[in-house]
Amino acid sequence: MIYDTQGRPVMVEASAGVQGIGVSTLGNTLGATGTTASVVVLAGSNNISLSQATDTAGATIWVQQTGGGAGDGVNVVSLSGNTTGTLSTQSTGTIVLAGGANITLSQSSNSVSIIGGAGGGGFAAQGSGTYTQNTGTIQFANSNGITFGLSTNQMTASHNGLTTARASNDAIGLNTAATSVTWTVNSSGISLNAGAYLTTAANSTHTHGAPSITGPVSITSNSNAWSINVPAVGLATAQTNVTWTVNTSGISINAGGYLTTAAASNHSHGNPTLNLTNLAGTTASNSAGFTLSLSHNISTAALSDHSHGNPTLALTNLTGTTASNSAGLTLSLSANAPGAAAENNWHSLIGNVVGNSTASGSTIVLSGGANVTLSGTNGSQIVISAGAGGGDTYTAPCFQLLTFGNSSTINNPQNSLFLALFQLPAPVSASSMIAAILSLSGTITSAATAQAGITIRAGIWSQNATNSSRYDTLYTGALSMTFWNSGTSSYSYAISNPAAQTTGSSAGSNLGTASVMGVRMFHLYPNSVIPAGYYMFGMAMSTSSAGYSAAMSRRALYVDNPVGVGMGTVGSATATSSGFQMGLYSVTSGGLPASIGLSELRVNSNVLPYMKLGAL
Repeated sequence: MIYDTQGRPVMVEASAGVQGIGVSTLGNTLGATGTTASVVVLAGSNNISLSQATDTAGATIWVQQTGGGAGDGVNVVSLSGNTTGTLSTQSTGTIVLAGGANITLSQSSNSVSIIGGAGGGGFAAQGSGTYTQNTGTIQFANSNGITFGLSTNQMTASHNGLTTARASNDAIGLNTAATSVTWTVNSSGISLNAGAYLTTAANSTHTHGAPSITGPVSITSNSNAWSINVPAVGLATAQTNVTWTVNTSGISINAGGYLTTAAASNHSHGNPTLNLTNLAGTTASNSAGFTLSLSHNISTAALSDHSHGNPTLALTNLTGTTASNSAGLTLSLSANAPGAAAENNWHSLIGNVVGNSTASGSTIVLSGGANVTLSGTNGSQIVISAGAGGGDTYTAPCFQLLTFGNSSTINNPQNSLFLALFQLPAPVSASSMIAAILSLSGTITSAATAQAGITIRAGIWSQNATNSSRYDTLYTGALSMTFWNSGTSSYSYAISNPAAQTTGSSAGSNLGTASVMGVRMFHLYPNSVIPAGYYMFGMAMSTSSAGYSAAMSRRALYVDNPVGVGMGTVGSATATSSGFQMGLYSVTSGGLPASIGLSELRVNSNVLPYMKLGAL
C-alpha cells in the first residue's frame, strides 16, 4: 500500500500483473522519465521522507513531507505601506506576526485579528504667554480658589469666593462705648483707650481695724498694712545649775555638769576571780579602767637540739633515709634508675606482624613503619595513626567487568538498558572504555541501495554515600554510527563519539567488508580516574535501517553468558532466570536515568554486555 503526503492511500491495480512502472512527463518532475519492468526503488529528496513497514500481507510505504511547513503550495509574503525595519520577501519557513506599539494581535482557529489602539487625533492647547502643548497629557491644577473636576466627559470649575465683601476703606460702625472707655475704628484696626476703672479708693488714713488678740501681743493697722508687736520674753526662775539670757538676739541657755556623783581619782572596780585552763592570770582596776594579765602554763618544752629518732623503713623498689630534730621528721625516697636489669620484661606482638614477634628489655622502643605515624602525648599516651583509607596510593591501569568464559549474542536489542553491579578495589585510570562489542554482517548486491544506523549509550553509576540502595550518575556517553552503500558502486560510514568524528568512503563495496563487517569494539572516553568503591555499569543500543535491509542484516551484541540454560531456585520453574547481580532496567527508554535504585533492576537471564576500563 502506498500513501500520499496527506495520508490518503494510492491504489495501484493490475488485472494480469504489473507490466511496468515509472514517472511520466506530466506534472512536476525532476530527472529522467519513463517506465521500467525491473525493480523500482523509491528515494526521498529535499523535504520528502519515505518509510516502509512489512508484514505477511505485504509492504506499506509512507510518503511524508518533513520540512517547509504544511500545505500544497509555496506562499510568498512581503510587506508594504507604512512599515519599519528591513523588508524582505518570505517564501519558506514560518511567518510570525508581532504586535507593535498600540497594536494587539489575537487568533481564533485560522483567523487572526489585528486591533489598534483607541482612536484620537492631535490636540493643541494655548497656555499663558506663548507656550503651546500638542502632545502628552494636559492637567488643570487647582489654584487661587479655583477647583477643577471631571465627570462623565464634563469638566467643572468651582470658586470658593465670598458673595459679599467689604470695600478696602470700609469702617466698622461705632456703638456707644462703655464708661471711661474711648475707641477708634478704621481700616488700620481698632484702638481702645480705657481710663481708671476703680470708682472708690481707700484714703491715706484708712485703717483695716485692730482684731482682738489675747496675750502680750498687740496689733495696729493703717492703709499700708497690719503691725504686730511682741514684747520681750520674761526671765522665769531657771533650774538648778542652768542660766539663760533672752534679748533681741535670741535665747541663750547655759547648763553645767549634770552628774551629781563622780568617781574619785583613787576609785577601784575590784579584782574579779578568774577561772582559767592552761593559763595563769591576774587582774587590777582603778579609776582609769580594768587590767587583765594572762600567761601560758606549759611546764616542759623540747630542746633546740631535740631529735625524734630515725625510724626503720621497709621499701620495695625504693631506697630512702630519715632525719629528725626539734623542727620535725625528714624522709627522703628514690627509685631505681630506668633500665636496671630487674626490669627486663618480655613483650609479645600478634596480628599483622613483620619480623620478630617478641621484644624484651627495660626500655621498649616503638617504631612507625610505612603509612604509620607514632606520637606521644601528656598523660602517658602513645598515639598510632595509619594512612587514610589505605590503598589509594595505587591506581590500577585497567578493570574488566567479566571475561568471556562462555559468550553468546543478542541481535538488535532495542533500547533495553543492561545493568550490572561491580566493585573497584582500587582506583582505575579510565582514560577510555570499551562500551560494547558487536558482530556486524550483511549482503550487498549491485542493485541494492541501503542505509543502516546504530546508537550505543553507556554509563557508570556510583553508590550513593548515604543511601546504599541508590546509584547516581558518575559518567554517561553515547556514540552513533551510520553506514551507506549504493549498490556495489560505493560504500561509506561515519562514527561520531564525544572524542572524535571518524569517516570513511570508497568506490565499490570492499570498504564495508574490510572495515565495518565482523566483530567490532566500540569505545567511549571517560578520561578520569575512578576511585575505589561500588558501582553499576549500564549499556543500551538501538538500530535503524532504510532501503535494502539485507545490506546489514546482523547487528548482534556480544554478552557474557556463564550459564546457557534457564535457572530457578528449588520449588520454582527451571525456566525462571536468576542473574548474577545483573539484569535490565525496569523502564525501556531512549535515554539514560540520572539515578537507579536496586529495586529497579529486573533480573533477566544470565547475560551481561562486555565492559573494560582503562588501558586497553
